[in-house]
Amino acid sequence: MILLVLLVVCGWSFYRSAALQRDLEASRQAAAVLAEQVRYLSLEAQATSTPEVLLHRFLNAWVQGRGAQVILYLDESLQEVWRQTLRLTRWKPGATGGTIHHYRLDESQAIEGGMSYRITFFGGEDETEPLYTLQVVIRGRPGAYRITQLLEGGQKPAPPP
Repeated sequence: MILLVLLVVCGWSFYRSAALQRDLEASRQAAAVLAEQVRYLSLEAQATSTPEVLLHRFLNAWVQGRGAQVILYLDESLQEVWRQTLRLTRWKPGATGGTIHHYRLDESQAIEGGMSYRITFFGGEDETEPLYTLQVVIRGRPGAYRITQLLEGGQKPAPPP
């Protein structure tokens, strides 16, 4: 009887260990994909004339890496793109547990050697709830911009009742 209990406990432990290992490997692969996208975009940015173009390219890669089907568009006048509410297909990131529907550029600020951008992603039942924030810092000079900082934020706190 004791041997049977030990066998069950060991089997369960092995099963959980394997499941945790699979989760860890999936997380590593996702991080590697994002790192590769940032590296690729940084190399590609050598031909990029403005930080805004690099930001758009990065956001495309970032949402694609999370399963988005629709790519954010970049038109000739970047100002017009920022005024629009750009839509994504339904996308369920693990960090928020919600469906992200579109994003908005909340802030762009000149900093020493570059620009800082804060982007908010919206979703929820009415598609207007702020769910996720992303802070991107781009530094460099014309023809050689690169992403120097990326801060991802989780769900925003619920408003007080």
